[in-house]
Amino acid sequence: MSHRPLVLVVAPGDDIYRGYCLRQVADAYDVAAITAGPLTWEQPYVVDHEIVGDLDDEATLLAAGEALAARRPIAGVVTWAEAHLTAVARLAEHLGLATASVESVRTCRDKAASRAAFGRHGVPSAQSLAATSLEEALGAASTIGYPVVVKPASVGGSIGVIKAEAQEDLADAYAFATRGVQLHGGDNTVVLVEEYLSGEEVSVECVTFQGVTTAVAVTRKELGAEPLFEETGHTLTAGDPLLKTVAPVAAAAVKATRTVNGIQHVELRLTPTGPRVIEVNGRIGGDWIGWAVWRATGLSLPRIAADLAVGWEPDLAPHPAAGRCHQGPLRPRLRNADPAGRPRRLRRDHRVGARPGLAEGRRRRGPPAARRRPRLRSHRPVRHPRRHPRTRRRAPRRHRQPHRPHRHRRRAPVSEPGKPPVLAQVAPRYLAGGGDPRWVTAPLQQAFRWRAAHLPLSPVVRLTSRDHQTELLLNPSPDEHWWTLCHTGADNDGKAWTTRFGARTPAEIVAAATDALTTPAADSPTDPLQVLEQASWHRSILDHRAYSPDEFVTVSRHSLGAVHIKVTAFDGPWSSEPTDRTAWQAYFSDHTPPHLVTAVLAGLSSPEPLLRDEKQMATFLRYSVGIARERVPAQQAEDALRARIDRLTASRTSQPLPPQPPGGPLPRRTR
Repeated sequence: MSHRPLVLVVAPGDDIYRGYCLRQVADAYDVAAITAGPLTWEQPYVVDHEIVGDLDDEATLLAAGEALAARRPIAGVVTWAEAHLTAVARLAEHLGLATASVESVRTCRDKAASRAAFGRHGVPSAQSLAATSLEEALGAASTIGYPVVVKPASVGGSIGVIKAEAQEDLADAYAFATRGVQLHGGDNTVVLVEEYLSGEEVSVECVTFQGVTTAVAVTRKELGAEPLFEETGHTLTAGDPLLKTVAPVAAAAVKATRTVNGIQHVELRLTPTGPRVIEVNGRIGGDWIGWAVWRATGLSLPRIAADLAVGWEPDLAPHPAAGRCHQGPLRPRLRNADPAGRPRRLRRDHRVGARPGLAEGRRRRGPPAARRRPRLRSHRPVRHPRRHPRTRRRAPRRHRQPHRPHRHRRRAPVSEPGKPPVLAQVAPRYLAGGGDPRWVTAPLQQAFRWRAAHLPLSPVVRLTSRDHQTELLLNPSPDEHWWTLCHTGADNDGKAWTTRFGARTPAEIVAAATDALTTPAADSPTDPLQVLEQASWHRSILDHRAYSPDEFVTVSRHSLGAVHIKVTAFDGPWSSEPTDRTAWQAYFSDHTPPHLVTAVLAGLSSPEPLLRDEKQMATFLRYSVGIARERVPAQQAEDALRARIDRLTASRTSQPLPPQPPGGPLPRRTR
């Protein structure tokens, strides 16, 4: 049996953003873990394990901790998960290992309590008022003065935080914050209306031991566009002179929360009147901030957190190792120095496949740096995660680390230079994005001889049928429908009809309409919504509507025969309603042939995934779709398009083309 102390880690998190934390703790301690499911990537670093289905169930969590303590003495308990800080503090207290009181953890998590503590101790902060209704929020905003910030009282990660410039914006801002409370607020449903602080936002990474707080690093943040406050990048420099300015304010804020031991991530704004505190988080900073601190200063915050949990005084002397510190600012994800020593700035980009070698799964899986995770071994030169060629002499063989295939296995890239491009399989198909317009236009021109009536090199595509009765218009305008299919009604008792599709309508669904138009009409139900009912969609007979099982699609049929399709999606990772943002809409006017509408609805409800280039998908769509891990060569899509054209050409040759109008073909343009 190992003689190293055993540290219990609750909710280690995901391998991409929190894997380095568990590895650095396991380098110095034996680790037991409590997780919500079976061990996966954590297996090599854990010596004992308990599964708790609901980590928010305090009784079950305490029972799991007791079971682990019965098998082997536990020296300390840690977590870096914001949602479980209070429960873990109770667990440590229950096991007689309390290092941070439950009251101090609650004060940090409850922003209203934090503001009150800051006010009592004279810590510069923002004016804040609590609200439990929109009327109270309006009164609070009037008292503080616009602009204001509306946020949940006990939610981290900038969830539900939004700026209201004026009174007319407050209702939407309050609804946005309330939704964040419903998603992650737990029992605390209070919303705060706070003074807006202008200036650069930074965070101070602090270590508190026996009531003495030491600021070890300052992180400069990059934020997305207002009114949201989403963090899009971080810059951390060893020896940043700003640290001397913000350290006393951060230490005072930590002291105000009565925190005695632990790691703190203190967020501030550098206002024209000086640094002012936004909040104190009793954990390691999110994203890769902890890893950046280790790379810049040599201080491992996860290791320090474990030291504090077992009651040991941590060593806070900076000791950057060779090759671990960069000249100039260090981006925790995508920063490197060129051979001359000058910092090379690489902008953070979460787009799927935005850089060669970036592997993505269903959603964003993290930066390229995740493929080469940081370690605490100082004898091995640390290179940039993008695997630049080795420039240092290798260490003697007796000092090299053993080969560990599970830690060195490279993820399959989306695309790499020199390799054929690949496509992803996206489902549901109605949220896959527009795709390749040739899926619609190429068969019409090559198989059915529709004529181009648009100017060469024009972004607008206009195709007319041989009998000049039908026209297809592709107009990539942000203010209008992209696809429009019109018919004069000459062969429909003079009843003209029009079909329109929005910009993000998958080309395969639009092609279902053109295919139905150019091929003989098959027997179809008089009510097009029956095809959705057969696909197990929800059907409302009273209001003539059908809904997809995931509630992303609503199909409405009016009394005169017009049909309207509305497809929505989640607006972001914090969204709780599938109707937050409209993806696309389609409209079928009265007298549209029923078999054409039926064909479109059949394509809409098909479970088959569509092939898409993830780089070209709208960002918000990725929060609502599933993307298969297996990638498909892009050539397969080209082959499918060619096979589609050949199949339609063969079906066309079995029946005569429609006759041209009197006078023959239209004259061609000449100079």
